Amino acid sequence: MGFGGADAQERHDLANDDHTDYFRSGTDVEYRRVFLEMIDYHMAQAERTADGPPDQRGRFNVDGSFWLYEFEHNCPADDFNRLIGHVRTGKISVPFQSLVLLPGAMPTEAVLRDLYYAGSLERRFGLDLELAVSMENQTLPGRVTPGAGSAVAPHGWTPRPSRLDPARLTTRSARTGGRWS
Repeated sequence: MGFGGADAQERHDLANDDHTDYFRSGTDVEYRRVFLEMIDYHMAQAERTADGPPDQRGRFNVDGSFWLYEFEHNCPADDFNRLIGHVRTGKISVPFQSLVLLPGAMPTEAVLRDLYYAGSLERRFGLDLELAVSMENQTLPGRVTPGAGSAVAPHGWTPRPSRLDPARLTTRSARTGGRWS
């Protein structure tokens, strides 16, 4: 079967997640409580549905590795190991980023440092995280597509046109001295 042929099939996986706008509607204590409760809920759901048909099994995508950080530092080790087991089997997925950030508005070093905790999880637990998320397209000029210079796996990247005109971005410094016109 070749790509794009008449017999080619596409697979689209839909995953629950919670777009975390950290500190937008609560304190760190409130977000921590919600993270821990949601992870517990979705682990229990995955366990309850584990013997059902594959398309009816519970799965969840945490919005960032920070959810796991909070779980690791606020729950018993046995609970965290249970969570890692769900990550290992794919019942709970986790992206490299700590939260939904604006990588187009961040220095490169900050983007790379943000991946540290997820990388440490991979090394400590033998995981192979494959998800990178970029939801905030307002800061991404043109299109972001797999292989567009990303240093991490392209899974999760949504190729979507930006609302910014790339021509305006390439000439703004020359026209306005670095200010938006």
